Amino acid sequence: MARELVKKEAWAFVTIVIVCLFLGLVPKGYGAKVTDFSADQVSVDPNGKVVAEGKVYMSSKGARVEYAAPEGKGDMISIFRKDKKLFWMVNPAAKKYLEEQFDEEKMNKALNLSTGSSVKILGTEKVQGFKCTKKSVETTVTFLGIKSKSESVVWESDRFDMPLKTQMKDGSFTELRNIKIGKQPGNLFEAPAGFTKVSNMIALFSDGEQGSGSEKGGEEGSFMNIQKDISDKIKNFKWPFGGDKESETKQ
Repeated sequence: MARELVKKEAWAFVTIVIVCLFLGLVPKGYGAKVTDFSADQVSVDPNGKVVAEGKVYMSSKGARVEYAAPEGKGDMISIFRKDKKLFWMVNPAAKKYLEEQFDEEKMNKALNLSTGSSVKILGTEKVQGFKCTKKSVETTVTFLGIKSKSESVVWESDRFDMPLKTQMKDGSFTELRNIKIGKQPGNLFEAPAGFTKVSNMIALFSDGEQGSGSEKGGEEGSFMNIQKDISDKIKNFKWPFGGDKESETKQ
């Protein structure tokens, strides 16, 4: 039970970082950019088998990502409100949610998070009917002293602020499908009504009351107050960046 809780917490924590990276690295909207849409997010393994499916909702207010935890251990929802600088992580099965102030600069500093990339243009192709620029990207992400390197190919449309398709070196890929452009319901980008608000990730994933409390009562468990043990928890956790990980060494 304890190990399962740690795995859930670690996966959720890494997912937060990935989505924060996405929100921080995508270009700002311009011209005829599509700011409001929904899509199915599909992950396919090197053999062509669909291994994960989720939903993405985007609006001018923020983003909502619905996804399944590894090994089918329960769905999770992440909601970002850039206008309010708020982030919610929701556990639908337990009807709980965690609320955090979202400060990108503070989080990057706390996580010792840095990124770097090199890009090569490969041409143009259509994905889901949208003309895209195909790019080869080499990315290095350093997170909590762990360096992850990845090589990928991305398909980016001038109309969207996120890649429509990302293919990793092993041939696996993630793609947005069934893209529907249009204004999304406002309640998708709010904390869920009728759910219990908890103060930390342990309370979010546990079945009982352990770690629960008011919004000010559990700052020690907040992901914005990173503790060294978080690094230990994810050392043996499979990174979803798609690349290799290695310990950061001082030059």
